Amino acid sequence: MGTKFTGSTVFALLALALGIGIFAVDMFSPLGGAIAVLYTFCIILLTRAGRTGIVALGGVIAALAAMIAFLAGHWGEAVGAAHVRLGVSLAAIGATTILSYGILSTRKLCSEQANILALTHDSVIVLDRHDRVAGWNEGAAHIYGWSAEEAIGRAYDDLIALDAPREAAKQRLEQSGALTEEMSGTGKDGAPFTVSTRMVRRRNLAGAPDGLIEASIDLSEQRRADAARRASENRYRAIFNAAGFAAWETDWTGVRQLLETIAPDGEDLQAHLLANPDLLRKVAATPHIHEANQAAAALFGVADRSELIGKNVIARYPETNGLALATLFARLAGGEDLVEVETRINNLKGKPIDVVLRVRLVPEGEPWSRVLIMAIDMTERNEDRARLERNMVELAHASRVSILGQLAASIAHEVNQPLSAIMTYAKSARRWLKRETPDLDEVANCIERIDANSERAGAIITRVRTLARKGSAQIEAISLAELVGEALALVDREACAARIAIRTDIEPPDIRIAADRVQIQQILVNLIMNAIHASAGTGPAGDILVTASKDAEGMARIEVADRGSGIVGIEPHALFDAFYTTKPDGMGMGLSISRSIVEAHGGRISAANNPEGGATISFTIPVAL
Repeated sequence: MGTKFTGSTVFALLALALGIGIFAVDMFSPLGGAIAVLYTFCIILLTRAGRTGIVALGGVIAALAAMIAFLAGHWGEAVGAAHVRLGVSLAAIGATTILSYGILSTRKLCSEQANILALTHDSVIVLDRHDRVAGWNEGAAHIYGWSAEEAIGRAYDDLIALDAPREAAKQRLEQSGALTEEMSGTGKDGAPFTVSTRMVRRRNLAGAPDGLIEASIDLSEQRRADAARRASENRYRAIFNAAGFAAWETDWTGVRQLLETIAPDGEDLQAHLLANPDLLRKVAATPHIHEANQAAAALFGVADRSELIGKNVIARYPETNGLALATLFARLAGGEDLVEVETRINNLKGKPIDVVLRVRLVPEGEPWSRVLIMAIDMTERNEDRARLERNMVELAHASRVSILGQLAASIAHEVNQPLSAIMTYAKSARRWLKRETPDLDEVANCIERIDANSERAGAIITRVRTLARKGSAQIEAISLAELVGEALALVDREACAARIAIRTDIEPPDIRIAADRVQIQQILVNLIMNAIHASAGTGPAGDILVTASKDAEGMARIEVADRGSGIVGIEPHALFDAFYTTKPDGMGMGLSISRSIVEAHGGRISAANNPEGGATISFTIPVAL
């Protein structure tokens, strides 16, 4: 491969060759030191090489070469014209080296500045004295649409059409020497622009005006972004003010500062706030509303939203409702930016209201400086729920009484058996006492049997009274096996009359559930009675199986399976709809009430047909810890 020389290398080699020639002539010709001044041409050639270091080195070498040639020809001579010629040559070499070094340094600086101007996103335009483009960077091409090749050499007014006359701006420039103004207009193909332009006057070496330099910052994107932000803000305000739920904005920087200082290191912030209710109320009282909508005004009992400005509302909570706010503050301090809690607060008229607070940290400005709070009024819903719960209690009680009515014959039979036994043993005791010699041992035996049957009758009455009890749920740990046994005792005669055997399978046998005894007993009795009615007339094949076990979710699953006709004509889940019944004299409330009771306990109830015939209804109840 051949050697490829760059322009810098060529000029350096030419300078070297010329220098060697000048040195040879100076060394071996009779011209004396006059020829040494030609070394300046070598330095000029090195200047074209474009490196300041090479220029400086060339100047030093030229000066040394001139001195060596002079000493070789004039050593020991008295100071004369030759010494003067050497001095002039050295001076010329030195001056040329210094000037060339300065030119290269200036050229390098200008090149760097040109690169900077070419790379900047801002527009830089250089105009000559006739307002023709002499310089046009990429920023100008981006803003005005013209490339540098298209723009350079053309008149400014042919490229850019300003909305306002440019001559007025140039006159102001003449008065001040520099000018910064905002300008709008159109560039190539009528593309609009808005720029902030700074103009300065160019001057030549004599100080006379020699054109302009314009540096401009594109404001078009900024204006579009500002317009979009204003439109977004207007939409937000419109939605904010028209929302049907209460919303307000507040500054929580003070809350954040307090939370950062109040909790000791390593201590749970929520627990610390709950342990110090005065501190919690201080934190809650820190923020004040600076914007609110009309729905917030209605929620807090004032006529206009302006009456809420400067007020604090979240600190108006009853002492017993501090947990929700402590949770809110702790979760926000823990890094969450959206937290929802339900609590009770008092409006500005002192009326208690139940609300769901949705607190959002808006990611703008200083942390927690903009907090948007939305509140949904749950007061009416909670009151309706309380009324519904009371109605369900009444309905469940009515259902239990109805069940007892259905079991009246069975209960009477159960009570009649111990009563008949008591009468029989009482007569026997009387006969033993009427003997000439009373048999006291037999009398004592009769009395013991009377006592046992009295307890049996009392237990039956207690079960009936318990099932008929009216009141709210009382959650306790109950033996599931015991509860199933009590339910079976109540329906035993109904099962015997239908000639149906009821089998149980409880595994493990010591399962205990967390539930209300009466309500779960009501469900069991209702499901078993339904199974008996569905299985009536099927003979021994219609046995009913009651099973109980623990599932993987820590719940107790109870199932009542029969071999009756199954669920026909409807989806199984429709059995639990209110007023649905397959019995001519049924109300259709038993299974609906059962579902309400199960769901209130946190469980689920379902029904399904069995592959071998009949149906199974199962429900889950939490296991007692």
